[in-house]
Amino acid sequence: GDSVDTSGTDLKPVLQRQNVTDVEILGAEITAKWEVINNIFVTASYAMNGSEILAFKDPNNEDKDLVGKSLIEVPEDQAYASVSWRNRIVNVLVDWRYTGKEWYDDENTQYIPPYHIFGMKVSKTLKQGIGCSLSIDNIFDNVTLDRKGKQTPGLFVLGEVFFEI
Repeated sequence: GDSVDTSGTDLKPVLQRQNVTDVEILGAEITAKWEVINNIFVTASYAMNGSEILAFKDPNNEDKDLVGKSLIEVPEDQAYASVSWRNRIVNVLVDWRYTGKEWYDDENTQYIPPYHIFGMKVSKTLKQGIGCSLSIDNIFDNVTLDRKGKQTPGLFVLGEVFFEI
């Protein structure tokens, strides 16, 4: 019932999360990388995660029963694939990331839908080890919700200058 003034228009409720005392987690991950032809590489990975809460008691709410539910903010499956081409002019990488359904609330009544993100990176390293790159993440501007229920930034462009030793 307590609230905190955060200098906004509304008071924010004080929440206290309780740790889950007993949970069963089962997962697996596999990754593979192939050089398809000279200087062209394909990478792929897949991960799955399953969880089940076996015991939970909330001292603030005795009616809250999470036994048999899944943990929140943990995608059931994730996948990644990329193709990269390394050559003397410029290096290019194109990738795809998939994040499966993940529960948003403790009671498993709302979930963050699965989503796909595509990206690209172009880089060049000079003779002295100095280089630069340009990355474009979320090329198709697929705005989704993250694990905290906030909107992702969508299309994101990043330039960098680096030095390799």
